[in-house]
Amino acid sequence: MLASPTELDLNDYLSVLKRRKYHFAIPFALVILVAVLLAFLLPPRFQSEATLLIERQTIPHGLVESTVTGFVQERIQQITQTLLTYDSLLALAKEHDIYTDLIDKDPGKATRLMREDFSIKMLDVKASDPNQQGTREATIAFTVGFKASTAETAQAVAKDLSNRYLEKNEQQRKAQTEKVSAFLGVEADKLSVEITSLEARIAEFKKLEQNNLPEVLALNRSLFEKAEEQIEATRDRIREVEGRIDNTSAELAVIPMFEDVRIDGGDVILSSQDRMNALVAQYVRATARYSARHPDVIQLAREIRTLAEQSGNAGRADELMDELVRQQEQLRQAQQKYGNEHPDVVQLQRAVSALETSFQRSLAIDTETTKAKPNNPRYVSLRSQLEALRTTLIAENRKLDRYEAKLAEYEERLTVSPFVESEYTTLTRELQNKVSKYNELKDKQIGARLAQELESGEGAERFSLANPATLPRLPESPNRVGILLLGILLAGLIGITVVALAEYLDDAVYDERTLASVLGVAPLAVIPRI
Repeated sequence: MLASPTELDLNDYLSVLKRRKYHFAIPFALVILVAVLLAFLLPPRFQSEATLLIERQTIPHGLVESTVTGFVQERIQQITQTLLTYDSLLALAKEHDIYTDLIDKDPGKATRLMREDFSIKMLDVKASDPNQQGTREATIAFTVGFKASTAETAQAVAKDLSNRYLEKNEQQRKAQTEKVSAFLGVEADKLSVEITSLEARIAEFKKLEQNNLPEVLALNRSLFEKAEEQIEATRDRIREVEGRIDNTSAELAVIPMFEDVRIDGGDVILSSQDRMNALVAQYVRATARYSARHPDVIQLAREIRTLAEQSGNAGRADELMDELVRQQEQLRQAQQKYGNEHPDVVQLQRAVSALETSFQRSLAIDTETTKAKPNNPRYVSLRSQLEALRTTLIAENRKLDRYEAKLAEYEERLTVSPFVESEYTTLTRELQNKVSKYNELKDKQIGARLAQELESGEGAERFSLANPATLPRLPESPNRVGILLLGILLAGLIGITVVALAEYLDDAVYDERTLASVLGVAPLAVIPRI
């Protein structure tokens, strides 16, 4: 039984390939030729790489904390962007004679090609973090590579780039620590000036409000209570002294200034004051009975004038005596004319009585102006006591004024003290906050200086050259073997595709199976090719 046309075996494929050998061979040869040309005519590109190791800080962070912030990946990217700037790439290209034909014509294209030739790869590992639970990816190293048309150029540029990474990293870390230290120093100086100014304000405030400060509140309250007690005690003493003054004055009023002077017979000689009082009384009675020319009236007037001269009231005595005589004369005439009940007589009697009283008071001898000193011991003692009491009263009144002034002052202090305390507390709290912040800044400044010293030494985090850039032996591109192998594979696929396409488009019958499929009957015999 003949196989169907769809059931092809190896002989069928070989017969098709034999029949279509030129359809396969020509495309295959052309593709191989192109692959060979590409493999051997493309310019070689050599790549050199340098491996930089990231060495962690050797001194524990608990002893010296670094002031360099950010992850190492960020710092590497910052350095990379610095090195890949337009000016940096142009300088690098001129230094190593790269793309010399493009630098003058199209420098932008030259820098773009250099960015494409540059490569950087991070080497990450999973590591445990002592400050956190679990593991995290950590960058322990990175490689810097560069492609060039010659192996020497690739090695030189890669070596230059790796050295620049080392320099830039060290410069950036030192610059950052210096900036941090300088910033903390400036801020500490500012706070120092503010603290000095605030201390001066507090000192001036304490000087102005030294009696109203919170620390003297208890003292002010004690002084206030003491002043109240002193005022009350002083008032009691003033009342006592005033009472003694009244009693002493009353007693002094009835005590004669001079002792009684007695003659041989035992009779008492009247004092000047008593004698004056007696003469005035006699003169008033005499003028009421006699006229001014009566010998008794004249004699009494003469004695009164003599005593009045001792006190300097002689003129006043004459004036009063004349007035009394005139009034008495008018009263006698009125009594003779109208009688005692007449209103004019009553009015004159009142006038005479008032004049008599005035006469007695006006001619009383002033003991203070008398040249003779009192000799009555009791009078002298009482007067001395009275003067002492009056002096004591003045002194006590002055004390009372002082105590009352102090009481008002202490009361004002107690009233103002809460407001002063509030302002003083605000100032001291502000000073404490600034001092605390200043001390904190000084501690940070010391830490920053230690970090700065750390960056200058060998204990800080740094980049080290683990594998320097080597001279590549083989070009990185093109991959000649790969291109040839790819060309062979591609040539075979294209040749088979062309054969399959030609076979598909050909309607000729080449075997008995195809013929049987077309006619529907099997052929009787097959004549071979002669």
